[in-house]
Amino acid sequence: MNNSQPFRRSLFLANAIAAIASLSMPPMQMQEKIAALGPYVSRGKGQNKSGIGTNKGGHMAFVRAARKLRNKRR
Repeated sequence: MNNSQPFRRSLFLANAIAAIASLSMPPMQMQEKIAALGPYVSRGKGQNKSGIGTNKGGHMAFVRAARKLRNKRR
């Protein structure tokens, strides 16, 4: 799978659970193996990630700073 494919991590986890479920084993052992996979942790939508914080327009601070620098150079 490509790294850029959406939901790559969730598809991997779903496929791993399906593979464990297809094995013939007692339910307790199956649950232990699924628990060993760990929880699914979403990283968010992947858009407008800025590093400035979690505010909605945080990315715009970088854009404004770049514009200001360009305008100063002119």
